[in-house]
Amino acid sequence: MSTARSSARIRLVHAGLLAALTATGVIGCPSEPERAVTVVRPDTVTSKDGSVTPLPDQSGGPDDTEIVSLDIPKEDVGQPILEGEFGWPCESNDDCNSDWCVEGATAGGVCSQTCFSTCPDGWVCRPVSATGADVAYICVFRTARLCWPCRADNDCRSATTDPDARCVDHGDAGRYCGVSCVDDTSCPEGFRCDDVGDGARQCVPTGAAPEEYGACGCNERAMTLSLETECGVTNDFGRCAGERGCGTAGLSECTARSPELEVCNGVDDDCDGTTDGPTSADCVRYYPDEDGDLWGIGVGQCLCQSPGDGFATGTGDCSDVDANVSPGATESCNFIDDDCDLDVDEDNALGCTRYYQDVDEDGFGDVLSEVCRCESPGFGWITTGGDCDDALATFNPAVQEKCDGVDNDCDGKTDEDNAKGCTVYYVDNDADGYGKNSELRCACASNAEYVTDRGGDCNDANGDIRPLAPEVCNLIDDNCDGTVDEPGTIGCGLFYRDADQDQFGVTTDAKCYCTATYPYTSLLGGDCNDNNNAVNPDGHEVCDKIDNDCDGQIDGNTAADCTYFYVDADQDGFGNQNTQNCLCEPKAPWNTLNGGDCNDTNPIAFPGSQEICVPGDENCNGIENESGALGCANFYKDEDKDGFGTGEFQCLCQPAFPFNSLQTGDCYDQSDIARPGQANWFTMHRGDGSYDYNCDGNQERESTIAGGNCSDDLLGFCSATQKGFKGGIPGCGVYGDYLNDCDSGFFDCDDVTISIQQRCR
Repeated sequence: MSTARSSARIRLVHAGLLAALTATGVIGCPSEPERAVTVVRPDTVTSKDGSVTPLPDQSGGPDDTEIVSLDIPKEDVGQPILEGEFGWPCESNDDCNSDWCVEGATAGGVCSQTCFSTCPDGWVCRPVSATGADVAYICVFRTARLCWPCRADNDCRSATTDPDARCVDHGDAGRYCGVSCVDDTSCPEGFRCDDVGDGARQCVPTGAAPEEYGACGCNERAMTLSLETECGVTNDFGRCAGERGCGTAGLSECTARSPELEVCNGVDDDCDGTTDGPTSADCVRYYPDEDGDLWGIGVGQCLCQSPGDGFATGTGDCSDVDANVSPGATESCNFIDDDCDLDVDEDNALGCTRYYQDVDEDGFGDVLSEVCRCESPGFGWITTGGDCDDALATFNPAVQEKCDGVDNDCDGKTDEDNAKGCTVYYVDNDADGYGKNSELRCACASNAEYVTDRGGDCNDANGDIRPLAPEVCNLIDDNCDGTVDEPGTIGCGLFYRDADQDQFGVTTDAKCYCTATYPYTSLLGGDCNDNNNAVNPDGHEVCDKIDNDCDGQIDGNTAADCTYFYVDADQDGFGNQNTQNCLCEPKAPWNTLNGGDCNDTNPIAFPGSQEICVPGDENCNGIENESGALGCANFYKDEDKDGFGTGEFQCLCQPAFPFNSLQTGDCYDQSDIARPGQANWFTMHRGDGSYDYNCDGNQERESTIAGGNCSDDLLGFCSATQKGFKGGIPGCGVYGDYLNDCDSGFFDCDDVTISIQQRCR
């Protein structure tokens, strides 16, 4: 529609005024009003969290696709459709001859027409606000949003549909838009008029009750707008909420999962809004436990996780202010029901005393009468038991057992070992009349094992070994006197005393033994000091002012621990390595312990001396004038040999590649053209991506002037306002269009640009 035609139209006025003008014949038909809004599609949609969200501009929709699961009404104008006329598809008011593009069932809008009271089937005549406070009456398709998935009533209403439409609850199937109705005749086919609450009546899919309405489906516009609604799954465990919406394939399945039995797993299994609640099948009951004894009181609460300190899983505490009292405590003798069993200080409580009945009053009670109580049972009860005959005071544990055929001491044995009047018997395995002292018993009578009353046998498996037997050299204690092959034994030999165990003994001290016996262990004499095992005829002479080898001489230059001394001719503390002599103490000319002097005629040349930048090796390390020598200069590392080095340097007596420059400041030592003071410009980076060739820390561009334009001046001459780059200053190495000149043609003044690569330094 043209702007001129739109501006020429007259706005419609209030419905009452319009009716009056028509009745009086002032006007015949209403002219087309000027519009300020387009009512093609809803502007907003309600999200599942209740927020209202603007919808993006969406035009078009799926082609040749089955888009509804019910026969949702589509707009029908009841006559052939002409372009721009009533029923013609549109996207804005400008697409319609009536200047009214309203909502329909298709992806876009549909052209409407003005009306007085009636419209084609499925359309209703309704006032719609135009510019300002003016109202126009137009035909609107009131079922355009019928069965749309929705979340709130406003999702189902618009200025050009049904302002009384409701978002109707269909149970687990979701919520869908209805349209207002009076009875079933005012609803489309497949729908009936039902009371949906609060006195509102709406057209809903035919069914007996809301839970039987079922899901509506998606028309083409609902699919284009991707409308959604909440849905759910309900069973004996509860109801879980989900989402479903309109897509290219129609109405999607509900995303809700099936409710399950609530268990302790960190998941709200039955979707009741509570995770791992007190109804969880595997919850644990916790009871208040004020005293921290792990036993609580009351009915408690069933939880999936411990509530922390102050709760316990055990119950039945009879005193929750005393941690020593609980069903798990041990009953003690303290006048308190410690274990909460309703008995105080019962038998066998902790700390109880064992009592025995003492009939014969011998101080020992009958063991069969034992009880453990917190208090004495009374007269005739004592705390000592063990009496085996409580009728006779002569039988009790304090009586000594004796050889009389009776259990006198109540230990359950008769005439046992060590009874009063017993005899010591020994085992005599070798039948030599002597037994081992370790195998004996004091018994009232001998037996087949313990047969002799004489002990002392040190080898009961050999009849020749026994007390009083003759001693011989055989490494055996024949006479069992505790000594093997003692001095003077038959068959002994002469051994010298060798106290220091150096294999040489004192010639004047020897004894006759069967074998070497300390300190008589040496078969050789000649030791001149038997208190020092380093001194003997086989000893090694050492610097200790002792005659170590018993040859009558003390020390010498062949001593094992002599020290090398060196001749120090220049008296600098270090001697010539080739002048060494091994001595026990220094003597001229061997007067220093330090060797290694590389020049014993120069007192400043010795190991550890300061190296100097002069000919010679002052510190005797085999290197002349090394780095750090006295008088050295700092030479900087200059690998590219451009006369400038990096920050790395060595102090040298003379340059040595790569430390060959006395100047520093080189920012890139891999290129000899990148150095301080570089005045040339370059189009390529120096090798590491940087264009800082003069090492000033910047990448300076050669040309930074922006070009102007070519135009005629006041005299008609074609010239450039400013030569320079057009369209922005290019970076280093980047080509740019450079306004270099102007081309003056016939009534023209054109820019002449050339492509120039930016140079930098």
